[in-house]
Amino acid sequence: MSRVEEILALVKHIPAFPKVAQQVMSIMDREETTAKDLAELIQYDQAITANVLKICNAAYFGLPRKVSSLGEAVVVIGQDILKDIIITSSSARFYKGTVGAGYQLGQGDLWKHSIACAIMAKLIAKRVKALDPGDAFTAGLLHDIGKRILSSFVADEFALIIKRPSRAWPSARPRPR
Repeated sequence: MSRVEEILALVKHIPAFPKVAQQVMSIMDREETTAKDLAELIQYDQAITANVLKICNAAYFGLPRKVSSLGEAVVVIGQDILKDIIITSSSARFYKGTVGAGYQLGQGDLWKHSIACAIMAKLIAKRVKALDPGDAFTAGLLHDIGKRILSSFVADEFALIIKRPSRAWPSARPRPR
């Protein structure tokens, strides 16, 4: 089996988003969907439920009391933030552990980087009328997901990659002294 075939085989085994997340995302944009409908689905996913309540009760929303009802929390945070929470909660499991020697990233570094990219992409998209901030958030969050798979392959060839001269960026080559 070639390296490419090995990588493609691993890609095929990336687990799908949780069923609850898929169901919520599929009904979220329907006009007839209510916060109660969303809460009834979300309640079956512990991670999403916990994150919705945690974010709703964060200082950002400045609520005078603690919200403990999922239905109320869904109303408070709104659909845009709910989408971000669902995507983030459902993606977190892909980023567990270290990325590996291939990218020299420590525990949680790829996750922090991906969250930062997601937030920045969303902020940039809010200034560009043609872009959907939610789509930009998702793209930012998932843009490096392949590093989880490629890391072991990159690690095997790391020394060769570092030694190889770059043709794409000639100015990146070390200058002779």
